[in-house]
Amino acid sequence: MAIELQTIVDGLNNEPFKMNLNLINFDAISNEQLLQILSNVLLWIEELDSIDIREEGADVTALRLFSSLRVLKYRPPADIEKLYDNNLRKLSCFVKFQQN
Repeated sequence: MAIELQTIVDGLNNEPFKMNLNLINFDAISNEQLLQILSNVLLWIEELDSIDIREEGADVTALRLFSSLRVLKYRPPADIEKLYDNNLRKLSCFVKFQQN
């Protein structure tokens, strides 16, 4: 997972995004900001103008992003609960590590 995150951070630090991120401040980005970043990347791929997700309805944003991801043939995890449980387990391990 760390390799994938580093690849994402590296991509966001390069042209055209130039976000000047590292793994620590990327991890601190809010969910709304992450959604905006995803929107920006997908709009860049589609060569469309940037959209501020705060100015469009959540349902419109979701539909637009899902449509873009479908075109890119992205397949979400089949078992969302398993993904959620795995993320909770990782978070729990991280918290225990930080406490030691």
